[in-house]
Amino acid sequence: MSQLYICLYTTSCSDIYHWALALPSEPLTVPTPLYHITGNSNGWKRGTLSPLIIDQPLTANDSDTNTNFVCCVALPTLSDSSPESLNTIRKLLATHTVDQGHTPVISLRKDTGWACEQWVIRAIGELVDAGHLPDRFYKRHPKWGDLLFQNVSKAGTKVFHGYASKVTVVDGVSVVEYRADAEY
Repeated sequence: MSQLYICLYTTSCSDIYHWALALPSEPLTVPTPLYHITGNSNGWKRGTLSPLIIDQPLTANDSDTNTNFVCCVALPTLSDSSPESLNTIRKLLATHTVDQGHTPVISLRKDTGWACEQWVIRAIGELVDAGHLPDRFYKRHPKWGDLLFQNVSKAGTKVFHGYASKVTVVDGVSVVEYRADAEY
């Protein structure tokens, strides 16, 4: 059984996190590619795909600023964990366009515009559409991205401040299971 993780890292803004996706094929402590974007309204670029240790800080080479690991939010188990399916997912994430294009900005982030978390939300939606993540995880309505953003951000905040009750340590890495009810 393979899982996709949303990895959260601190930023210079309190309770706003840098988001990345990880699909480890080994324990979480083994270097794995992180799929994410970095940049700002002047332009976006793909974050480094070189394998990184998930729970280590991202450096200026990996992100726009030095950031510290907060936690991983585990998404539901992938529909198919075959090597072929995992390779397809990795290829989709590695080539997923960095620019906003026609993707609407989630309503909770209209003030800041396109950013890493919205890229992650769009990529997850495409993985659901392709059948890699179960439909029950993805609510097909316009506010689904807002709900995912709120719940993952809430998980990060609770872990960061040390009051998350549902944190498990997997291979030495803090992990919370995604919960639609946001009860972390």
